[in-house]
Amino acid sequence: MGTRLPMLLLCVTVALGAAAPSAVEARRSATVRRVVRGKGKTGRCRKLFRACVLAAAMLATPGMAKAQVPQDVNNVCSIFREQPAFYEGAVASEKKWGVPVGTQLSIIRHESGFDKHARPPPKKVLGVSIPFTHQSTAYGYPQALDGTWERYKRETGRSGAKRTDPKDATDFVGWYVDMTSRELGISKNDAYKQYLAYHVGQSGYRAGDYNSGHEASARRVRATAAQYQQQYDSCAAELAKPKPTMLQSLGNTLGGLWKRATGGGN
Repeated sequence: MGTRLPMLLLCVTVALGAAAPSAVEARRSATVRRVVRGKGKTGRCRKLFRACVLAAAMLATPGMAKAQVPQDVNNVCSIFREQPAFYEGAVASEKKWGVPVGTQLSIIRHESGFDKHARPPPKKVLGVSIPFTHQSTAYGYPQALDGTWERYKRETGRSGAKRTDPKDATDFVGWYVDMTSRELGISKNDAYKQYLAYHVGQSGYRAGDYNSGHEASARRVRATAAQYQQQYDSCAAELAKPKPTMLQSLGNTLGGLWKRATGGGN
């Protein structure tokens, strides 16, 4: 929880303190002018209290208190420590689909930059961007098109899957790479060709419908995939260790305080 609970308590204290009348005010006669002034003050206090509650709620809600994009996108171990859902999803996807963790995360990074609400640029007419339009329906971490995402949900039975969910995104990438491997014969370890097929589509890859820009992007994906995989191999054992639950952490903290208060438990 960190500073979240103290901040909430401080906000409540300040708001209530501001709302409480002083002894002098309590003794004053309730003239119309003072009544109006009191109402104004009460309104301000309510706004202050609501603002404090909203701030505390944001701090208490995962993903709101911190940026959605990982702080260090160049280090997959750092990404996994900061956002465990990516770690859990990538490991599960590798086990299910046989797609390396490094390849999964590299595709997501170069498709969306780990921005859960990423969308393609707006459409343009005569060089002018048209508001509320996009060049395609690609969305979320994996930048999956609407039609492809619906197919993924049907074929995997994950009807509630969301493109903004790290676990669903990594599972989707694994599913797509596995399908590409079966349909086009591309190795799941070949991040370069897999990304070309991922970005232009399997039919586009089969028809050779990609250019030098796509090839340059695929080379970057391949380099990042190798980097991520090497990093992951160095921290996989650490990340696999079971993490204590919140209740266990609280128990450990209270146990430490008790030992301190009783002189080490002697």
